[in-house]
Amino acid sequence: LSARTVKHLLVTLRSALESAVKDGLIPQNVALLGDPPSVAKRQMKTFSAEEARAFLEAIAGDRLEALFSTAIALAYRQGEALGLQHRDWHTGLGDTPFVEVVPREDHPHGLRVKNGSFRRIYISDELDRLYGEYLWQLCDAGADVAVGDLDGWWVFVNLSREPRFAASGHFISFSADA
Repeated sequence: LSARTVKHLLVTLRSALESAVKDGLIPQNVALLGDPPSVAKRQMKTFSAEEARAFLEAIAGDRLEALFSTAIALAYRQGEALGLQHRDWHTGLGDTPFVEVVPREDHPHGLRVKNGSFRRIYISDELDRLYGEYLWQLCDAGADVAVGDLDGWWVFVNLSREPRFAASGHFISFSADA
């Protein structure tokens, strides 16, 4: 078992034995006598500016270009990017375009904004244009008809597999060691 799993099991065991002590079933919680294993913190690797530019150039035209461009440009976490609804994206229309990060508890995969706070992020005209192209792609695929209320629906959805237009649950992950 991994150190993280052992630590979680120890927390559960300590809680159960503490209840047994309170109920008078055992005299002492022996799980408190041992130290939990140390769990190494995972190091997150982020793109440098050059790596981000190269990545975005490499995925130009890909079906996930809008998702990854948004995530990189806005330094979004997974829950923020995949939790975007169309009503959160405010196209420029003569003003500076922006995206709102809205804390929600209703994502079908349980994704949430990590710190739980609302914020507004102003975006480039280029990112706004990319979103517009992606939105046309969704409409061409029939998303506007299939989901009914597109404005209240998730921006980044399944386009290439069933169930079509379902909310995405995760980014493609890459190991920091890769």
